Amino acid sequence: MAIWQFDLYFIHIGSTQPDIRGEEWEAPVISHALARSVQEVLAHYFGLPWLMLDDWLVFGPEDGNRVDLLFDDDHAGVSIFVRCDLRDDAPQFFQLVAELARQVDCEFFCSDNAQLISADLHRLTLAANARREELVKSRNAI
Repeated sequence: MAIWQFDLYFIHIGSTQPDIRGEEWEAPVISHALARSVQEVLAHYFGLPWLMLDDWLVFGPEDGNRVDLLFDDDHAGVSIFVRCDLRDDAPQFFQLVAELARQVDCEFFCSDNAQLISADLHRLTLAANARREELVKSRNAI
């Protein structure tokens, strides 16, 4: 993942947050049925997905805003994460992914800081702006 990107995972509202203290933490998953409905909407907006790996579908460009679906090896579910490109101010993308998350009763889990973010445009914009500020501060500290 590039420095200008950050990931937000779909997580069911009310679910236990993942423990990200370890290197091998488990990303939250949703059911295959819900993931299929998300895929249908994504295909409408982005076209057909491309394969990152055999069990990893990507909707959108590798170097921009995109949505990834990672199918769990033990078939427990599908991890859906939104890779946000901080170089691009993209309210339409945030609006789309927020609507998708709400449709499947999810909010977002930010693995950078272990925070939950509600699925709405304002909250996503605030999270992106905060991450941008962190990047600027870290670049200035070098």
